Amino acid sequence: MDCKTANRMMVPFLEGALSLEETDHFLKHIKECSGCREDLEIYYTVRTAIDGMDQDRFKTYNLKQQFEHDMSQVARQVRAGLFIQWLHHIALTAATVAAVAVSMLQIMRWF
Repeated sequence: MDCKTANRMMVPFLEGALSLEETDHFLKHIKECSGCREDLEIYYTVRTAIDGMDQDRFKTYNLKQQFEHDMSQVARQVRAGLFIQWLHHIALTAATVAAVAVSMLQIMRWF
């Protein structure tokens, strides 16, 4: 992913509007690119401050720490979601193999 794409994805990321795969690619880029990570942190800080004024949401005024915590949470959720997708694909593959095996056994019984 390039920085231009990552910058276009920052607001949708903060709104939770990216798919698991998009979020995964975005987080990988943010982890590697300090410039984009800094931009995201600025977006996050402004957005959190504005939301916090309306909702009195701040339990802590350490927005850097809150940013790191939230990024860690999102990364865990993405890993869990991708793992569930992987398990789903494994289960479908196993079911397909089982169906083919049963079909082959039925065909072999006829001959």
